[in-house]
Amino acid sequence: KTDFKDVMGYEFEERDGNSHLIYSEDGITKLIVTSPLMSFTQWISIFLVLVLYVVIICVLFLIIFSFILALSKSLAHFSIFKNLEKGLLKVAPFLDTKNIFLSTKLHLSMFGIIILTFAVTLLITMSYVSNNYYDRQETVLRDKMYRLVKSLESDSRKNIVNKEKDIYALSYQRGLDINVYNNSGDLIISSNNIIFKEGLIGPKIKRSVFEYFDKSRTHELQMKETLGDLSYLSSYYAVYDDKYDISYFINIPYFTQKTELDREISSYVVSLINFYGLVLIISFLVAYFLSRKLAEPLVVIRQYMGEIKLGQENKQIKWKNNDEIGQLVQRYNEMLKEIEGNAKKMVSSEREGAWREMAKQVAHEIKNPLTPMKLQVQMLQKSWREKDSRLDEKFERVCALLLERMDAMAEMAIQFSSFSQLPNTKIESVVLNDILRDMVDLQTGDDNFTIQLLKHETCLVQADKEQLSRVFTNLIQNARQAIPEGEIGNLVITLKEEGNKVICSFSDNGSGIRKENMGNIFEPNFSTKNSGMGMGLAICKKIIESFKGSMHFESQKNKGTTFYIVLPLVKD
Repeated sequence: KTDFKDVMGYEFEERDGNSHLIYSEDGITKLIVTSPLMSFTQWISIFLVLVLYVVIICVLFLIIFSFILALSKSLAHFSIFKNLEKGLLKVAPFLDTKNIFLSTKLHLSMFGIIILTFAVTLLITMSYVSNNYYDRQETVLRDKMYRLVKSLESDSRKNIVNKEKDIYALSYQRGLDINVYNNSGDLIISSNNIIFKEGLIGPKIKRSVFEYFDKSRTHELQMKETLGDLSYLSSYYAVYDDKYDISYFINIPYFTQKTELDREISSYVVSLINFYGLVLIISFLVAYFLSRKLAEPLVVIRQYMGEIKLGQENKQIKWKNNDEIGQLVQRYNEMLKEIEGNAKKMVSSEREGAWREMAKQVAHEIKNPLTPMKLQVQMLQKSWREKDSRLDEKFERVCALLLERMDAMAEMAIQFSSFSQLPNTKIESVVLNDILRDMVDLQTGDDNFTIQLLKHETCLVQADKEQLSRVFTNLIQNARQAIPEGEIGNLVITLKEEGNKVICSFSDNGSGIRKENMGNIFEPNFSTKNSGMGMGLAICKKIIESFKGSMHFESQKNKGTTFYIVLPLVKD
């Protein structure tokens, strides 16, 4: 064409829907290479093909990872597979289906159905196109053989050997390779001698073909043959004489281009990709909005459930439709009413229970000191009757201890009546030795029960003096009650420093604690005694823990029990 501009070297030009590469060395003579421009639909097709490849790769990786995860779970008793499972879930948490939302599952399901449908359709289409292509090729080859035979038989006066030039002419005119074999199966004429000279194909007809015609006495046979890696369709025709003996064989090897089949399949595949790509995009949008619509009421229910507060009036969900979601919302509203009703009952029950527990605790705390106070009064009465010379001294000491205990009980009763709770904790630095000595003095006077306080240097702790006194009183009282009837009881109290802590132990020689009861000793309302409410040790443990300490015990049946109280020391 002469309407292209003059150039030196090379230059690109686009016109009439084509791209032209113009090359010239002298500015006069031009070499022009033309290629059609890609249309918008072709660009879309390429994009969809790339998307499809990405999706297929992702699906393959998902299948591989899922298989490895399933294998790791089945062999989780081996540490290497257990670590592999953890690593996979860390790298790809979406493999754990328990953590996938309903909307995501809906997306994946729709994508999976579309990809599966596409794969099945693609396989069926490729199979259909391939079979249809070979059927058409067989029909075309059969027609070519029929025309060739008619042309060769038109001049019956000549022997087939004398028709060599005619065969070459027909081969050239019709673009066919023609081979002729005699009745013994030897090659006598070929329009393409090169493949025989090079030894690519032998000069004898195939035995299977020869035996087929010899037995069947038919005229035509089509079969697939191979030449190296090349697969092609080959047609044989047997020509018979007047006695119906084989005169010669005609063979047409039909070397069709595989690219022709690939091009035909590709056109169908591209059409499918365009269609399913469009379907995939539409399904993504539909799945997105549909999943949001379906998950919306579930999200609302989740939000409302997160805002439920016991003891307050909660909002009910309003839903217009009477579908599955509507029934779920209705059931939620009914359950909400039941929860609010049960919450009111529970609050009332807890309030009553709290009052009962509080009454038990206060009664226990008031009752505990009464026994040692009674003993001190009885000891004072005995001294008075016996005209003890130290009566005045004992009288003063007993009165001081009794007044101190009475003041503490009065303070407890006042606080309980005014605020309905146990006395407030007053943390201060106290000398543990002094509190123990006062408790021992208060409990002394029973000839059947002796208390030994082993001397120890001063131990300073952070605690409430009154509450700590109640704990010691309770432990001394429990030790006294643990002594079997008719035996002399002995309680040894020791203090021992370990690092920045002090351990106070109470060891008695009582009957001990049964093994089956050891786990319940510090439980409220549990008691091994016929009397009492089982609140003592539970309260004691709670008081010690409020001082950042701990309490435990050791016991042997018929040998005794030792309770340990561990408290942090306060350094001067």
